[in-house]
Amino acid sequence: MTAVVSDFLNRFNHLEGITIGDRKKSLALLLRDYDSLNEDVSALDHILQNIKATSYLQQKFVVNILIYFRRYTDLFRVFTEENEVLMKPIWKQVWFFEKLLHENNSDFIVDHLFEHLSYVTRLRFLRNINRFIKDEVKIEKLYDSILHKYGVICANELLTGCSLKKILEILKEHKTRLSNKQIIFLHKYKKNSLIELIQSEYFGQLFDFYDVNSKALTIIAGSDFELFFNIFKSNRCSNIGKHLTKRLLNVEKQYVLSKPADLYHILHKRTLVKNLRSDFKQFFWDTWPCSFKNFSLYACSALMRFYPKSKHLELIQEGLQKVYGESISNHPDLIDDKFLKYNENVEVRESLLEIKMKHCKDEYTLPQYYSIEKSIPILKKKINAADGVSKRENLIKALVYTCKVNNDPDALLEVQKYFSFRHRNDDQSIKSSFLHEIKKCFDMTKLSENHWQLIFEVIEWGKTKNENLCENGKIYVMYIKFLYKNNKPLDAISNVLLTRITDINDNGNIWGLLKDLPKLEYFILLNFINHFSTLPLNDDAKSKLAFELFEAMIDWNKRHPEDHINFWEYSFIKEAIKTKLKKPSYRFSSYLNDLIQGKIICDDEGFFKEIESLLWENFSTNFSTNIVEYYLRKKPLNILEHFSSFICVILEKYSCDSLCIWRLLKHYEHISLPQKTVEYIIQNKSDYISCVCGMPLATLMQSDDYIKMIPNINTKIDIENHEECSQYRAANSLLPFTKYLNSNSVLPVVVEFCQGDLLHTCLPPLYYYFFHTAEKHLLEHLKTLSNRSVSVRKHAVKLACSVMPVEIIYNLIKQMMDIEKNNSVIEHLFHKTFKYFLKQPSDQFWHLIQLQLKSLDIQESNTFKDACTIKRIPKKYEMMYLKFIWELLDEIQEQGHDVTDLKEKLIASLNPDIIGSLEYSFCSDIIKKKFLRFGSKSEKLINTFVLNCMKYGKQKQQICEDIFAVMSEFKVNYILHPEFNISLKSYSYISSFIRSLYSDFVDEDNLDHDLIVLFHTHWMKVFTPRENINDYILLLLLLELKPIKDSNSYVVKIAELFNELIKEYGIVGIIDCFTEALSYKLPDYLSDSYEEKKYQLAFKLVDLQNNISTNLLAINLLPEEIPENDNCKTVFFNILEKLGRLEDNVMKINLDLFIRSLSH
Repeated sequence: MTAVVSDFLNRFNHLEGITIGDRKKSLALLLRDYDSLNEDVSALDHILQNIKATSYLQQKFVVNILIYFRRYTDLFRVFTEENEVLMKPIWKQVWFFEKLLHENNSDFIVDHLFEHLSYVTRLRFLRNINRFIKDEVKIEKLYDSILHKYGVICANELLTGCSLKKILEILKEHKTRLSNKQIIFLHKYKKNSLIELIQSEYFGQLFDFYDVNSKALTIIAGSDFELFFNIFKSNRCSNIGKHLTKRLLNVEKQYVLSKPADLYHILHKRTLVKNLRSDFKQFFWDTWPCSFKNFSLYACSALMRFYPKSKHLELIQEGLQKVYGESISNHPDLIDDKFLKYNENVEVRESLLEIKMKHCKDEYTLPQYYSIEKSIPILKKKINAADGVSKRENLIKALVYTCKVNNDPDALLEVQKYFSFRHRNDDQSIKSSFLHEIKKCFDMTKLSENHWQLIFEVIEWGKTKNENLCENGKIYVMYIKFLYKNNKPLDAISNVLLTRITDINDNGNIWGLLKDLPKLEYFILLNFINHFSTLPLNDDAKSKLAFELFEAMIDWNKRHPEDHINFWEYSFIKEAIKTKLKKPSYRFSSYLNDLIQGKIICDDEGFFKEIESLLWENFSTNFSTNIVEYYLRKKPLNILEHFSSFICVILEKYSCDSLCIWRLLKHYEHISLPQKTVEYIIQNKSDYISCVCGMPLATLMQSDDYIKMIPNINTKIDIENHEECSQYRAANSLLPFTKYLNSNSVLPVVVEFCQGDLLHTCLPPLYYYFFHTAEKHLLEHLKTLSNRSVSVRKHAVKLACSVMPVEIIYNLIKQMMDIEKNNSVIEHLFHKTFKYFLKQPSDQFWHLIQLQLKSLDIQESNTFKDACTIKRIPKKYEMMYLKFIWELLDEIQEQGHDVTDLKEKLIASLNPDIIGSLEYSFCSDIIKKKFLRFGSKSEKLINTFVLNCMKYGKQKQQICEDIFAVMSEFKVNYILHPEFNISLKSYSYISSFIRSLYSDFVDEDNLDHDLIVLFHTHWMKVFTPRENINDYILLLLLLELKPIKDSNSYVVKIAELFNELIKEYGIVGIIDCFTEALSYKLPDYLSDSYEEKKYQLAFKLVDLQNNISTNLLAINLLPEEIPENDNCKTVFFNILEKLGRLEDNVMKINLDLFIRSLSH
């Protein structure tokens, strides 16, 4: 062994320093001194062969050495040895992973490397691959290999590293959702691909900017506003913050103003109000509902709260008038107290107050909003008549409050005189409330000497009666501020301060009131310090004040470091600190901890030692995880010195489950701290084994030693056997913490215990180790678990589906299916297979599902009911799945079972794409068996299916024939039924379908008009207009109006159709049927507003020609009430004006009747 090697090993084994940080520094110096070993490979090899890491810290240091000298082969060995603690620093070494991926092909990584990695490690590796390589070809090969072996979920971690062409190919086959990290990667390195994906048909599948991907959108917006705005315009994002709202308003203000109702709830409201300025009013009003009936003052508060309070009333009044033509005066419930409180116009305030008081007679303090001349006499009169302390108290507060509302300090002075004269002997609570209300309503520093004289008079009178009025101390502080602001001499201020010290000190901490006047605060602090010994206080009061001074000076020094006060110079401060820190209190303990950790700097070394001794003397009270972590990082020898206090207290505290503490402690084997801890716990295990010893022992002990401590007990416990019960409690306490052992030798032990009474206890570590153990070790344990009890077999399936390769999962489930007899396990197998198939679709798992479905007791299976839907089925298997399930349900139905609900659930899940792919025979069968079933509860569902078959089905002609064959049969059997009630009820089935058809078809832009012609032709063969005039008119309107795309042609065609109908059938009855059909769905080109459409149509009909029939139709279209909307109201009165000018008597009579029917 060369001198270099022996010297290096010697220094490594005797690193200087006690703390972890010091030892890390020593290691860094060692490596820097031997940097030349990079050139001497043989010497370095010799060192690494002979280095003996005997402690936990040394093991971690060896990995640091390997990283420093870039020992790829040795690091690869560590990476595959399953020790996640030692592996942790390797993740930061990009060079290591670049080399690993460069030197090895995808087959090696997937087939050889991954079997040595746990599921968690494998997933982390895949999620970071895009950081390590940018070669799309290599990533795509790796993607395909992973897809084949582990399935699409695992492979999709590499999705964003593939080319855009490959991504789009994958999306055609598999559904996926991008993570925030993947979206940010695309934006940073493949922006064009991200834009293409956002614009693609897969947007909804890939992105969720409302929730999951909102963080990614915020990051994108910070550097790429244009892309953010394109996403924002699609209404596919969640709330945005103030900076983004401000930028949006600066760049795209007109867009925001164009969509207030859609956008106000997702923009930052304070920023929105602030930046809209003069445009805010109209924006705010545009967020209101169309109808006044739906208006809510509470809903307005979301934006109004950021608008000047003095303008709230004006904003609401003006808005009500403009939007609804309403006045707040007509709606007392809208007169909020805030409108009265902040309105400076006395006349307006009083007029609204009068209205509100008539509406709210029980609110006896409302007169406070009158002018002073009215409010004070009324309130005094009410006080004289008040019959209880509480009511009198509220009225006296109202006296003060009315002075504030009217901004009248002189009136306050008169109120104070009145109070001193009439209520000096009143209840203590009334005097306290009176003073509190003055403090709350007025800036007391702006009052006059006369005000203060009356305030002190109330306080002194209270003292005379031995009453302790609340907040006296704060009032004296406000008086001191009054004196200071009015330029009174500092001697006068000091005199008040010292003479009133008892009051001030009794009322809690008053320093927060002085922060707005730092010079005064500084003066008072020094004044107290300089006169502390002469203050007329007892020892307890002095101690209390001294500690409050200590707290105040700490706060002062943080805010004013340039005027730092060194409180350690004052012995009375130190004594107060020691006195208070001895008391059990969180408040005092927090200061103790801050002193120990140096957050409060103490230059007095002797005093600091006294403080530190206080900590250890009462460690139980002063304990916190922060202080323990501090000592472990900075002063571990202190813990060793006070070990008995430390270990007793920490085991008594709930923070014994602080993993950070035990992992820190584990680093100190060189001072025997872990060894002493383990020894103490084992010696005292009778006291602690039941609750707290598991975590420290599992963290600090060797895994084999810990496992030996777990009693080997029977699967079922005899509760009469005390020995067995004791062993069970010990096992129950120790087993949950086996997950902290960080060893692959633990899993076999946990699996062994996974049975009987300990199963529930073993599940957390079992799942942990399955996720954290190398893949190559798991299969044998899965086989063991799959041969255990029913509940354990279920967990075996769940674990396999979570972490194993596809082939192993398939084989395990197939083997269990072949031998499983328990119905509960069979259903669980199907449940897990189905869920796995949804995430990882493949032919082999589709085959398994078919086999499982045939063996399930479908009538009793809740899992099967959940599976009766096509919505979640992968596209490739949709039609196969539907056909199989339907045929299976048919077989069950033939056996005499009712499967109606299951079939209907299946039908409800069929979307237009699936219906377009259905065979005609399938659609025809459902139409013939389900459509127009008298008494059916699924009428709406089947109607929707039939309409979709008409629109998207393959053979529309045959489907129409089937529909009308059913209709014809329905007509014969029900509509023409001799029993009146049956005949009457049957019409609604036909009408419901026609209305659904009309509503669906009229909004379908891409609908083939020939389909409407075809339907209408068939309809006329089954029904005559006389038999069903309502539905006939609805179909006629659909047929004739659907092709029209402008309002003028639309109105002309309506007039033409209406005149033809009344010519054939007369106006009586027809006008109401025609109006109803016409109103059912009006086109958007008449108006953007739904409410305005009828008025616009009626106006155009009147404007079209001087024709009595169309004029009567126009009147019939109008609602029998005066509209609230201004635009509607204008059109409404224009119509009445035009019709009023006509001389025809028929028109005059009908117009007069309509006007009389209007509701006001």
